[in-house]
Amino acid sequence: MHASQSWRELVESHQWRVGNLEGVVGKAFPPALKAGPVLSFEEDAFASVARWVNVFGLANNHCCDCGEEGLVATMSSIEVHGGRSFGAGTNMEEAWRPLDLESCRIVAVAEHEFGKAEDRRFGIATTESELRLFDTIREGAQSGRQVIVYAHGGSEMLPFPPPYLRERYRLWIRLGARAVVGHHPHVAQGFEYYEGGLICYSLGNAFFPHPRWVSNRLAMASLAVSFDPGRDSFSVFPIYADYHGNIGLARPETLASEILRSNELISDQVALSERYCEASARLFENWYRDFLPRDPRHAARLLHYFRCDAHRAMVAQALSQRMGETKEPLEYAMRQSGDFWSLDKDSNERNARDSSETLSGDSVFEQVARRFESEGRLRMASFPFEEDDVLEDSQHAIVLCEAREKPSVVSKIPGLWIQRKDDLWEWINAPYKVEIGANRMVPGWCRTNRDTLDAASIDSWRSSFSEEGVSRILAEHVLEHLEDEDLAKCLVCASIFLKPGGVFRIAVPDAAHPSAFYRELCKPEGSDPGSEDHKQFFDLGFMIKVASRAGFQVEPLEWWSSEGFHKAKWANDWETGRIERSSDHYAGRLRYSHDLWAKLVDTTPANLRQEYSTHGVSFTSLVVDLRKPE
Repeated sequence: MHASQSWRELVESHQWRVGNLEGVVGKAFPPALKAGPVLSFEEDAFASVARWVNVFGLANNHCCDCGEEGLVATMSSIEVHGGRSFGAGTNMEEAWRPLDLESCRIVAVAEHEFGKAEDRRFGIATTESELRLFDTIREGAQSGRQVIVYAHGGSEMLPFPPPYLRERYRLWIRLGARAVVGHHPHVAQGFEYYEGGLICYSLGNAFFPHPRWVSNRLAMASLAVSFDPGRDSFSVFPIYADYHGNIGLARPETLASEILRSNELISDQVALSERYCEASARLFENWYRDFLPRDPRHAARLLHYFRCDAHRAMVAQALSQRMGETKEPLEYAMRQSGDFWSLDKDSNERNARDSSETLSGDSVFEQVARRFESEGRLRMASFPFEEDDVLEDSQHAIVLCEAREKPSVVSKIPGLWIQRKDDLWEWINAPYKVEIGANRMVPGWCRTNRDTLDAASIDSWRSSFSEEGVSRILAEHVLEHLEDEDLAKCLVCASIFLKPGGVFRIAVPDAAHPSAFYRELCKPEGSDPGSEDHKQFFDLGFMIKVASRAGFQVEPLEWWSSEGFHKAKWANDWETGRIERSSDHYAGRLRYSHDLWAKLVDTTPANLRQEYSTHGVSFTSLVVDLRKPE
């Protein structure tokens, strides 16, 4: 964790620095059975955080990722570093014990996913114990303490809170809480003052070095809340925090529009509900595809089970038993249920049929899947699957796979690529769109990395693609890592496998950027993490030179010259190849940090400094489209 001077000054002015610790300290513990990723920190990484945080909230969905052993070790590490923890423990009494700091009482609570503490079971304080939370708030307020609820919940990646959370947090204020401070969504969700109390729905990320958030526009724009008990006053500070662990106070103007937009939604119940409905419809197919209904009647039945308290509680209890979470053994539950549930051959076939129905959004796939089913050929496969597991005819190929791994490019099937997307598969028709060096899954694109495609090897390309069988190639900040010979080979391979008129979109650090600070970060063996492996530093002239040798026509999209910043009219979207480190989408620390912004501007010649505000840019890339002639 690398703290800027502005962050140091803010933190050191506070006696108590509270943070949500989202994971287990230590890497030696076996993971618990649960949904979602298992998060853990190396001791050194935790030590860098403990330098700035001395009170850790543990009521979240990851502190029990490695069972009781991992939780106890985490609490011990916090103590070793001179910190205090709350919100979790070896039993319910410990988990619900509030933390009294001077005249404040802080209580941590989380929405229940996995790891709820019981009377004789380790875990976290959860909102399922609603009355206990109400009593804790009331008792603290009646004793004269200023109660702060430190709450873990809400919808990930949405820049506004769900309506149910707005009502829940407001209720806690009415019960006597002085403030509710939320976290979990990984992005800031706005704040409001309600009946004299502060509600901050989500702070966002402070230190969360996970590549999933690199491309998210809001993931590095976060909030910090300061409370002065003596003056009974709150302050909210915008901060930036990036993938590399850099943190500092943000330039307020970079956050103001987003935060104000969220605040406006919070104050308008109708608008908030409308936006939430829109987001639910959009995200349902990505996040909850296991529950995609076949038709309206099926949707009604699923809704009945989710909406009705009695059904929802029974389903949750039964699933908890079957995964072995509760005391009731799975075997006993299955034995008592008779023929209500079985794990025999019939059940496996039923699971395969359910999987085919889940994927029924593709009408062509649905027809083929049902034909294979009628022929008795439909079955589940395990990864890595064998060639015999692939069901194919002259035009189609299908694999139903229950593996948890996320392979990138799996196998070449005539006419189709099979690509894993979350828990499902995506079938991409030729000609293909290929992203090189990708850490993201983008619908319609074949994601590759150095393990699945050597971009400088024609044999590697041939093992996956046919010549002129690719319509688009995308490489964002990849080519600067190639030596001269591999760079030339990569461009030649791209020219061979692109169809006539196909496009190779490239983004690389721009050697013509006017800021000496930027160039120091990005040059070969530069000071920015990752730049130590840079072999090339492109300006537009050099890019034209090397691309022309491979037969490409060069179409500049964004670039710097001695005259300033230039931008052509181009589509920077998922369909044509989205570039994150660009004028449209860059959301990194050079945009948000006071200190780094000053370095960027101060090391730029005076006659070009106005370019940043004129074009709204900071960190940019040299972006070009290389087009293969028709």
